[in-house]
This record gives sequence, C-alpha cells and structure tokens, in this order.
Amino acid sequence: MNHCGSYGVNKMTEQAVIRPLPKTVADLIAGRKGKFERTLNDHVEEVYLRLWENPEFKKLLEGTVDSDCVEGSETCDDHEAAKMIRDYFGESGSPLASKNIHTLKLSLRVIMRRYSTSRKERRDALRGIRVAE
Repeated sequence: MNHCGSYGVNKMTEQAVIRPLPKTVADLIAGRKGKFERTLNDHVEEVYLRLWENPEFKKLLEGTVDSDCVEGSETCDDHEAAKMIRDYFGESGSPLASKNIHTLKLSLRVIMRRYSTSRKERRDALRGIRVAE
C-alpha cells in the first residue's frame, strides 16, 4: 500500500520503467519542451547594460532634443550608439556583429523603452515624473 495518496496500484504501474532525472544542467536543458531562444532585443539588452557605464555610450543617449545631441540629431546619436553595440558584438566574436546598424538601432530603442530611458519618455517627464499625454 502506498501512503502518498495513491489508492490502488495496478500491475502496469509497478512494471513501468521510471525515467530518471537528468544528471546535468545540460541534460536538463536538452530535454526542455518548447525551446527558448533569445531574441535580438535580448542580446542587445545585454550589451546595453554592459555599455551603460561607458561615458561615450551614455553621452550618445543623453540628448532629448536634436540640439542637445552629440552629433546634432537623435537619429545620428542612436546610429552611433548602435555602432558601439555592433562593435561590442564584434569584439566578443558574436555572429550578431554582422547585423546592420539600422536593425540594431531599432532594437536599441526597444531596450531604451524597457528601462524608461527613451528620449521621448525623458523629454515628456517633469522633475522625473512622466506627464500624462
């Protein structure tokens, strides 16, 4: 008799071979249902966080109007920041180093919104509090 809530063990259950738990994390991941693949945005986010404390990178993201931007426009500064991200991919040997700047720039903007650091969100803030539209 099983005292763990099973009320009747039939012969079939007793003879079933119980699959053992995976021995390693690699084995566990290999058996995962619904494979998880990181998106380009996830990879760009990782680099965004690594470059965050780089003064040159942060300066490119600071401007909220064209006249405050390093290169004279938000688009140009986003382009230069995306180039820094692509260079980082290249230095780390990532195949994402072949991505075009425009694609990385769009992804960078997604990441900036994830962290409420987009130019629009900061431009629309009053003393750090977002103003309703």
